[in-house]
Amino acid sequence: MKVFRDPVHNLINLDTNDKKLNELIMKLIDSKEFQRLRFINQLGFVYLSFPSATHSRFEHSLGVAFLAKRFVEKIISIETKILELDNHSQHKEELEEFFEKIKRDKGLAMVAALLHDVGHSPLSHITEDVLGFKHEEWTRDIILGNTEINRHLKEFDENFPQAVCDVLSGSKREEYPISKFISGSIDVDKIDYLLRDSHMTGSQFGVFDLEWLINALAVGVKDDQVELGLDYIKGLGIAEDFVMSRIYMYTHVYLYKTNLVAQNMLKLIFERLRELPKEQSLSLMPDGSLKTLIFHDKTESPLNLDDYLGVSDVDLFYLLKTLRKSTDETLKMLSSGILERRLFKKISDQEWIGTKHFLEKEKGGNSKYHAVTLGFEAKSARLTYRPTVDRIFLFEKNGTAHEIFEKSQIIASNVHNRESFLGHFVDPNFHPENSDKVKLEVEEIKRKIEPRIDRDTVEKLILLSIEEAEKSEDEHRDDGKISPKVGAVLSDLDGNVLLTAHRGKGGHGHHCEFSLITEAKEKGLNLKESVLFVTLEPCTVRGEGKIPCTQRILDEGIPVVYIGSLDINDDITGDGETTLKSKGVWVERYEHRYERKISAMNFKFEEQQRAFREARRRQDQGLR
Repeated sequence: MKVFRDPVHNLINLDTNDKKLNELIMKLIDSKEFQRLRFINQLGFVYLSFPSATHSRFEHSLGVAFLAKRFVEKIISIETKILELDNHSQHKEELEEFFEKIKRDKGLAMVAALLHDVGHSPLSHITEDVLGFKHEEWTRDIILGNTEINRHLKEFDENFPQAVCDVLSGSKREEYPISKFISGSIDVDKIDYLLRDSHMTGSQFGVFDLEWLINALAVGVKDDQVELGLDYIKGLGIAEDFVMSRIYMYTHVYLYKTNLVAQNMLKLIFERLRELPKEQSLSLMPDGSLKTLIFHDKTESPLNLDDYLGVSDVDLFYLLKTLRKSTDETLKMLSSGILERRLFKKISDQEWIGTKHFLEKEKGGNSKYHAVTLGFEAKSARLTYRPTVDRIFLFEKNGTAHEIFEKSQIIASNVHNRESFLGHFVDPNFHPENSDKVKLEVEEIKRKIEPRIDRDTVEKLILLSIEEAEKSEDEHRDDGKISPKVGAVLSDLDGNVLLTAHRGKGGHGHHCEFSLITEAKEKGLNLKESVLFVTLEPCTVRGEGKIPCTQRILDEGIPVVYIGSLDINDDITGDGETTLKSKGVWVERYEHRYERKISAMNFKFEEQQRAFREARRRQDQGLR
């Protein structure tokens, strides 16, 4: 069996002491589908900020398989100790079954771990976000389809391809408990990518003691289910390190602004190619499967697996090099910007309003290709510990189970502490620092809309909005859901109060922004010279026939909005702040002390939302 040298694990030895299984593992590694991972960068455009971050999905997958082997060996070694605990006597049968399945599926765990990323798209997650692919679905297609990997798996065991897919999806966790550490709260995938990405970026943000974490692995029972976790005494500290490592890596590496700006510039390239006449776009692109990927309409027919596997990072960079010489100035600007690291540059919220006006006058419909507003609402949960999703279990020596959230002040202080807005970034040619014309426009717009409210008045208006929120009516909804308490205040640009409102003021179910704007229009107030204070992030989604509050704010031209707490229910309001900022609204946030007060007022609402998320999580993972 081959041994692989590795900067994270030193020597990766995948020997299983089973000749047939060893042969399967080597055949899988040598398959053309797995070898493709050598040309799929692990971290996409992160190398633009961290020059050494050029490692691939290939070595990551080897590392995950190696960790799966080590996890199985450790779990098997603690079987006797766990079964002898008095606390586990009533669950002894379930525990015995758990350990038997772990021993049975050691080879399956290693193979599933090895193949977990085999369907990854180019440049890490970038093309997934841009083209709407999910690498998990392609991984399944590769494992079950007409591929070398499928043939090797079937030669080993006719049922192996489906079993591997079941493990990776987590849909049969009772049958395959190895899924708990292939994809879970503390899983081999996260462990390897945090350590590897930290090492290869030279950042040290993701470093934790791997050996101690494995040493602290434990098995116990929580809510009548057998769970994998950590020993309470040994594992609390390393669990905290692991969670904080993930938070730090997402904060400082994965969601770092340079990476996200480059991703969005690539997205704009694809949008431009699709916007141009198809024949013109095709003539600008090199031949190959990438053409098919970009222009494929999945509503008409599924994408061919061979076309998908025919694309790697090499093809994307060749496309960028080709477009750098394009006759289309937009494509030329964007592609050369990525290749030569002339990326969009950050400007302040206040500068953005004027810059946006200037771009729209100068570039018209093409202004969208010269600026991006970045938020990461869908990913912002990675910046926190989520008690209903990131459930890490700690087991005392007598078998008593706890969740880390209950025992760690460090983790408790990092719950739902998300900040989802990153900023505005513009083509350097249109940055106020580089263009006198843009600078003049910025200053002119700023004079028109900048609020003239002193700090003391701002605080008074914020407190008034919170007082209004406390007046919100308790709504008894048919679906049993609790509505949040929300208050709003409308003032002029000098801070004089014009109107106040709270949830339900205009009728059952009425959002307070809706009530306030409706009343203001009835009274003929000039909303284009007003300031809105609202305790909860305005919604971006409402029921059929209802206009979201963010849209009402934009339609009425309210230029300045102060926002209190970001709504935990981010399925509805998760990007309200970003939406307003991207459209040129001057947005300010309440101080944290006021956010905490609003959150405490809506404690029951937030608890219910966390429960709903937990129910969805368990349903998605196929749990009872």
